[in-house]
Amino acid sequence: MKNIYTSSGVSAYNGDGAVLPGGGRGTVGIVYDAGWGAPGEVTLYSRDSFIPGRYIKETFACDIDDPSLDGIRDILANASTVAVFRPSGGTVASCSLGQARYPGARGNSIRLAVYSHNGGLYRVVTYLHSEAVDSQIVSSAAELKDNAFVIFNRDAVIFEKAGLPLTGGTDAAPDEFDFVAGIEALLAHPINIDILAYADDSLSHAEACISAVRREREAGRYVKCVLFRYFGDGSAFVTSVYNEDSYGGGGVVYYTAGLCASSYPWETLAGKNYAGSFGIRADFSDEDCIRLADAGQLVYQNHKGIPPRIFRDVNTAASEQNCMLSDNSSMRLYDYIISNIRIIFNDKYADVVYDDVSGCSALADEITSFLSQLSHKYGAIRNDTISTDATTDGAGAITVSLSVSPLLRPYDIGVSVFLV
Repeated sequence: MKNIYTSSGVSAYNGDGAVLPGGGRGTVGIVYDAGWGAPGEVTLYSRDSFIPGRYIKETFACDIDDPSLDGIRDILANASTVAVFRPSGGTVASCSLGQARYPGARGNSIRLAVYSHNGGLYRVVTYLHSEAVDSQIVSSAAELKDNAFVIFNRDAVIFEKAGLPLTGGTDAAPDEFDFVAGIEALLAHPINIDILAYADDSLSHAEACISAVRREREAGRYVKCVLFRYFGDGSAFVTSVYNEDSYGGGGVVYYTAGLCASSYPWETLAGKNYAGSFGIRADFSDEDCIRLADAGQLVYQNHKGIPPRIFRDVNTAASEQNCMLSDNSSMRLYDYIISNIRIIFNDKYADVVYDDVSGCSALADEITSFLSQLSHKYGAIRNDTISTDATTDGAGAITVSLSVSPLLRPYDIGVSVFLV
């Protein structure tokens, strides 16, 4: 095992103690059209870039509170970073003097104006809605410099004109090819994606997410996905949000994905409030919530006087009876433990320590020390339940078996890791 992958919310054990992930943790990846930006590319946005009141028009050609950014804002309410793939498609708004920098209907909000200036010069102003966002003084169109909103036609004949609106810009829904390309681009990006989120009810798109995430997990990257009303194969790495937004869609997924990405590996989200931009339908009885949770659905429930809260922090494996990882806190802890065992082995033992009884014993002792740190420092597991063993086949393959009991759940988590 030569390649190590670890999600951005997971820190490696360093021999002195497990490193607690810091505040504003995790990265969520989405295929999302915010109406502006380079199509077919992944762009990263940080939590710091979405502070209320911040000027972001050069990035999105709209205000920070524009409804088209609701999904991104909701993710960044908790996660540190969102990776956004904008699908291709749509047409570019244009006029005789230039065209919008990116395709989409938002380009129709741009207007150019040409005013006479001293000495036979012209002042060319770019307006976004009614706000002047760029101004240049030139003698001809050839001297114009592209800005964040417009790519100018330098062969145009320039003349005084109070209004040259850009027209013809249209949006386009992503097709199947675009969506799959977006998933692959997000997972191939150098930044590690913790959560892949999809907020529509397309079964084929949901299954494309799951298939890609399963492949990444098999390669050692502990990605999970958050989907909308997915009743599928009972995978523990899939969280399905049952609540509709106020329009009947899956907008609640975005806030939930941010919560999942930012949570500590041993933290439960049960009881967490919903504070997203999308309205939420959460009028469920206790009986409804129990039935849905048992079917593997994460549900927010209304409570008088307080925002809706998560009833149980479950994943789709809850639909399988007695699955020990159906609780998301256990699944997060499982991934955290496995990723750190891989790091311990690759950093200190692979091609360094012999795979004999002595080497296996040393590896088992170090893993036990790591688990003890989780118990004593963070209270993540019960110290009296830790059991670790490492064995070798004598031909370079080591099997690590361990069992721990999270404090949040009454059962043990059993893990076997094969290291070669």
